[in-house]
Amino acid sequence: MFETPKKFIDTKTLSLPHELRFKRLINTLQFSHSFDTLMSRLQEQILTVYDVEMATIYLADSTNKRISSWIALPGKQFKNIKIPINKKSIAGYVAKTLKPANIINVYDKIELTQISPALSFDQTWDKKTGHRTKQVLAVPFSYKNSLLGVIQLMNKKRGKVFLIEEEKRAHELARTLEASFYNQYKLSATMVGDNRQ
Repeated sequence: MFETPKKFIDTKTLSLPHELRFKRLINTLQFSHSFDTLMSRLQEQILTVYDVEMATIYLADSTNKRISSWIALPGKQFKNIKIPINKKSIAGYVAKTLKPANIINVYDKIELTQISPALSFDQTWDKKTGHRTKQVLAVPFSYKNSLLGVIQLMNKKRGKVFLIEEEKRAHELARTLEASFYNQYKLSATMVGDNRQ
């Protein structure tokens, strides 16, 4: 099993019941007043709250041609991931269609083609890290049908599938990020306007 570095484990959150862990994450994100604070709080809690070995949050670029990793846990080997927005990769498919994907076994080609005929799993990162990806839950977050990014959770520590309740929590995190990004955008626009006066 992949060892999560201790700096990415929130021991206070770990001691809480699962539902309380989730509510605590959502509450802290809602009161984040900057992108740096938002990133820090996600890094501290997302692996623990969702009980997964890996997590990546991608952001769409301005042209909406690709998504790039904003948060990639754990460790340095997962940084700077860039994925085209198309139906060939899991995160790319979710970004393209704005539909979630809950995959039990990313190496099962039949399961992938049932989602989309062009869909495949890129084994590059598994080969680089020597670690095998198993389950993936990916959900988009957007504003007025305009893509903002994709949340991707990988490898449950307990259990072999992401349950419906876990999908709901991922969607709620997506909605929270949508609101947070929108609020940050409004704040930035207000500050720019004030500076022009």
